[in-house]
Amino acid sequence: MADIYIYLDICFLSILSFAWVVLFFLRKLNTKNAVSFSLLVFCNMMVVLSNLLGLIYKGQMGEMANVILKISNFSEFLFTAANFAAFSNYCLKVLKINQQYIFVYLVIPCVILLIINVFTGWVYYIDENNVYYRGLFFNYYSVYFAFLFIALLVIIIINRKNLTKGELLSFICYIVIPSICILIQAFYYGLYPSQFASASLLLIVIIFSLKKDAALYIQREKEIQEISDRIVISQVQPHFLYNCISAIMAIDGTPKKTKDALAKFAKYLRFNLNSLSSNEPILFTKEMEHVENYVDLENLRMDGKIKMIYSLDYTSFSIPPLSIQMLVENAIKHGFGKKGNHGTVKISSRFENNQIVITVEDDGCGFATDFHKLDGHYGLKNLQNRITMMNGSLDIKSKVNEGTKVTVFLPKKGINL
Repeated sequence: MADIYIYLDICFLSILSFAWVVLFFLRKLNTKNAVSFSLLVFCNMMVVLSNLLGLIYKGQMGEMANVILKISNFSEFLFTAANFAAFSNYCLKVLKINQQYIFVYLVIPCVILLIINVFTGWVYYIDENNVYYRGLFFNYYSVYFAFLFIALLVIIIINRKNLTKGELLSFICYIVIPSICILIQAFYYGLYPSQFASASLLLIVIIFSLKKDAALYIQREKEIQEISDRIVISQVQPHFLYNCISAIMAIDGTPKKTKDALAKFAKYLRFNLNSLSSNEPILFTKEMEHVENYVDLENLRMDGKIKMIYSLDYTSFSIPPLSIQMLVENAIKHGFGKKGNHGTVKISSRFENNQIVITVEDDGCGFATDFHKLDGHYGLKNLQNRITMMNGSLDIKSKVNEGTKVTVFLPKKGINL
């Protein structure tokens, strides 16, 4: 029987060690919860490790074996108490109960009793043959912990509205099953099911809780991104509006020509305002209509110096609003600004290798590309985030005095209309 428990201890210790490493890499999801889970996993690891050492050195003669047995047994009891304190504190925090440390205080008498036990052997003791035995107060100690688990269970059930169904089920199992195992251990000597049940159920608790944390993290990032998008979208450049109005006023021609220019200007403003109120993806064809309208207005004030080339082989998909327009605007403002406000922009779209590929290429002045260090290029960084949220990617290639090529890759699945 001892060999089976040793094998189980080694297996659970390996699993818990792996879980501890995983929690380290997932700590960005929710730092506070990651710390709580790391503490819980560490306590369980120490309980299993202590039990393993106790089984290995049980009955072995020698002073070193005696010291290891005393330390391992004390450590097992101590970290079992610490594990309950950490778990109860985490539960009350999730339940948003102010007195989060009430069970920590209730565990303190157990810790004091364990320290006294070192000198009295009231809870357990090691005899001269290095064999572990239960003390006079062992059963009372176990029953007290079972009552603490039951009290925590009652609190969880009363405040269950603050938990998801998965969290509620995992919390209840983590409390009920180890409590039953503790009672079994109290009255049937030689069985050690509690630490295995606790370690197994802890992993289930972590999975459900991290799933909730991941959903909240994604939602929070999405909200932040939406705010960022709206800030960028709302930044309709005042100087561009002023230049457009001045260009319209300076039109030398028929009233119809002026009327058409005003219509384009009104359409441009309407599109930007609509994009501000809704950040949902739009038809690529609608985005291209806005691009054409924007270029017409730019050409109005630049005397037609901007040449556009369109090669749109695939158009049946959606794209974030103002994404292509922003790339064209960058080409005109930054690419052609040092070349006398003239140049060519080519836009192409195609479907290849099971993905949608959109390119915006200009023959402007270009720039040194290091996308991770594009200081001031907030529009490009923002666009990359928006494209990433659609499971796509962005590639930028630019050479000084030769031009810039931006390629957007989007998956066909979930975007094709």
